[in-house]
Amino acid sequence: MLPLFSAFLDLIFPHRCTFCDSVSTEPVCPKCAGTVNFISPPLCNVCGVPFKSDAIKSHTCGDCMKRKRYFSWARGVLVYDDAASKAIHRFKYGHDTTYSRPLGSIMADYPLEGFDLIIPVPLHIKRLRERGFNQSLLLANAIGKRQRIPVDPYILKRTRWTEPQVNLTGRERKMNVKGAFEVCGDVRWKRILIVDDVYTTGATVSECSKVLKRSGAKEVCVLTLSRTAEL
Repeated sequence: MLPLFSAFLDLIFPHRCTFCDSVSTEPVCPKCAGTVNFISPPLCNVCGVPFKSDAIKSHTCGDCMKRKRYFSWARGVLVYDDAASKAIHRFKYGHDTTYSRPLGSIMADYPLEGFDLIIPVPLHIKRLRERGFNQSLLLANAIGKRQRIPVDPYILKRTRWTEPQVNLTGRERKMNVKGAFEVCGDVRWKRILIVDDVYTTGATVSECSKVLKRSGAKEVCVLTLSRTAEL
């Protein structure tokens, strides 16, 4: 795009802060930068849950000690608080795909090395038709473009309809997605990054990781836009 034309578009359609909607050249304006909660240590070395206490070092949480994880690590960029949930809600349920640009930019800054492939968590075809887009794919595309990692939205498929996870318990979430995914391509010996919008109990990304590992993936890791904090 020509610089002059790009500047003209910015004048007509100025960039706005993801969280307060004020005009800003950055995804997060200076006013919100101090209030948006980015996840930082101490956190769980495996699932990435941020710990409340600043007095402890990063370590494996009790939940990860008790259950088998098929991913090597999972990380969230933002704490899932009011600010993050409102932005994600406008993105997903407000059908405002313009949010994929700033939210994707926030995720694309996360340091990643050595991945062969990025796979977004797939939607069932029914939900994809209802929503019109897969929010995880839009976020994955932003990361892949910035970090020059191929994105494949077809290699992992959601084979059956599942109920929304939001109102389910941890056990119900796990059963809800059990057997809901299948691998439709060659992932043998690949290091794969799964991308999703929110990590709560990890049931969905865990099930995705399991089928990828069982299909021969060398390693599977997870990056989400946001993540719930320690209860």
